[in-house]
Amino acid sequence: MAQFVEGTPVAVNFTKDFITLNQETADLSAGKPETNYCLIELGEDELNELVAGKPVCIQETSAQKRGEVGSAALVTSSSTFELEYHENSNTLLIGSIGSSESKLPNSDQGLPECTVHGQVRGQVSLRPTVPDTQRLRDILQVHALGQQASNSDDAQPRGLSMPALQFEVAASPNELQALLDKGPYVEIDGAWRLLPSSLERDILDVSVSIVTARGWSPKAINVDDLFFEVQQYFGDASATCVPTVGTLLKGLKSITSEQVPLADGAQKGESAPTQLEGSSSAPPGSTLTLDESKVNQLRVLQLLRDAPAEVRRRFALPALQVRPKRARLGGTGAGRDGMALQLEELVGAFNAMTGTESSEEAVMEMLGQNAYVDEVEGTVHPMDPTTLPQEPKERLKRLFELKTHWRPEALSALIKPTLGAGIKIDVWLAKWTRVIFVEFTQGTELRMLVKKFAGL
Repeated sequence: MAQFVEGTPVAVNFTKDFITLNQETADLSAGKPETNYCLIELGEDELNELVAGKPVCIQETSAQKRGEVGSAALVTSSSTFELEYHENSNTLLIGSIGSSESKLPNSDQGLPECTVHGQVRGQVSLRPTVPDTQRLRDILQVHALGQQASNSDDAQPRGLSMPALQFEVAASPNELQALLDKGPYVEIDGAWRLLPSSLERDILDVSVSIVTARGWSPKAINVDDLFFEVQQYFGDASATCVPTVGTLLKGLKSITSEQVPLADGAQKGESAPTQLEGSSSAPPGSTLTLDESKVNQLRVLQLLRDAPAEVRRRFALPALQVRPKRARLGGTGAGRDGMALQLEELVGAFNAMTGTESSEEAVMEMLGQNAYVDEVEGTVHPMDPTTLPQEPKERLKRLFELKTHWRPEALSALIKPTLGAGIKIDVWLAKWTRVIFVEFTQGTELRMLVKKFAGL
């Protein structure tokens, strides 16, 4: 292939289907002409993948709001990128180099030729971003476990295979597999299904109750025995709620400290044998261990999910003085029984349930991101972080709908996972929030973040 040499004439030809994108000044108010070409600036790693023949594709991400169209993302075999378009007022042409039949003056050397195929308006750069977790959850929602089938066998949700998910979700294969392994998803007979949070709570509650009622050691629970007992509890619904050992193990993942390999013949997506002979003595290779601290987290979350009035009556909690400083934001119910549990009440109920002397700090550490404290009211509320929007600004908006004042460290931890690589969380928050100091307890000021704009 001929190469351009500085100072050497070049024969230039335009293809018959060449379309110019230039506009007259009088036409600037009209829509811009469509372009058939686009330049994408690839990094070295992405370019090497493309040269090696690895798949590189452009996929649509979830829309920020219902009814809107999502943006485009470029997905490689290992990463996901946002596409950012940069318009250029200079004329950019795309052409191919070849040889012309024309000769250079006073020479037998052929004149280089450039065939111009099209004109582009700018170029697209790549910015690393997080995989589309919202899209994954949305498309598997209709394949959730626990749904009752209608009379037609075809109506029973079957799940989606990995190739189908790769086609639908803007995420690299490695990122997608990590999301499936970490998130509330179960693979059954080669198809992935969603494990709803309500069903996961039922599996957790039932399993812990069975272990306690049977007197099994939480450090060595026979997987097959527990699977049998859980299926017995669900009865006819076990086929749709807990069809496999893998479903049970995923449901218990949040309270197990370690997970050993299953016994032979009980693969991840296969139904395990029913009940083993003998008690839950846990033969090697088919046992699991409950983490005491994670079980305590489950118990405190159970208290938050129960009706506040019932918790107060069950544990005979003393009446606490409600903070009189500010009017309550939103409906909190009539009287003390209708109000959410205060942090002090939650700690008192938990200590009464477990026979421990845990502090407020210890209880909040157990809850992690599964709950939040409204410092204005002093109340505690459950929160499922997996249901928060994936788009950073929409997530921030949702969090400020939950409460108006956030501690910087708590807000940063919830927003940071939604930001792409290279974006500093403190800089991003400074754009949308402002710092105030509030005295919730006399003599102690807390640094809090509130939204900067009313329309957020």
